[in-house]
Amino acid sequence: MLGSIQAGTSDEPTVVFSKRAVDRLAEGHVWIYRSDVAAPANLSGGEVVRLADERGWFLGKAFYGSRSQIAVRLLTREDEPVDEQFFVHRLAQAIALRDVVRPDPERRQAARLVHGEADLLPGLIVDRYADCLSMQTLIEATDARRELFASLLERLLAPRAIVERNDVRVRAHEGLEPRKGMFARREPRGGGIPGG
Repeated sequence: MLGSIQAGTSDEPTVVFSKRAVDRLAEGHVWIYRSDVAAPANLSGGEVVRLADERGWFLGKAFYGSRSQIAVRLLTREDEPVDEQFFVHRLAQAIALRDVVRPDPERRQAARLVHGEADLLPGLIVDRYADCLSMQTLIEATDARRELFASLLERLLAPRAIVERNDVRVRAHEGLEPRKGMFARREPRGGGIPGG
């Protein structure tokens, strides 16, 4: 039986981890199964939640999923605001990492810019194809923020187009319908994506 929840320092609801979940987090796992957490009954899915152990000690912040067997997907181990600036910083870090790995502009015509949990942006996949981007939002939390992510990518990279490719089967595990289409489209501005 999981213990009581101590009050945190922010407004996010708190999800309490079992000892097994705490151990998994300590071993480096970035997602936790529903059977190892106690969540408030009023969570609808897609929220940012605080993570705590049974004594109430802060463990991190995460996206909460209401339908998948994976209930918690880690965003940060720090007690920091998860807001627009947080996502700008995470996206910029992911893009900068790919620029370091493949610094030759001629070789960056097609690349994965954001790879979900590997970039601590769970459920978000962004691929670059020349001066266009393809984006997938695969879990409740990223799907609810799809317009935000498209806007931030437009601000960071100024692509000619951002295409939504949410027609993959994995979304069904999250209770999400398939969807595809265009987020943003613009005329090329003399070179497309900076550095691309």
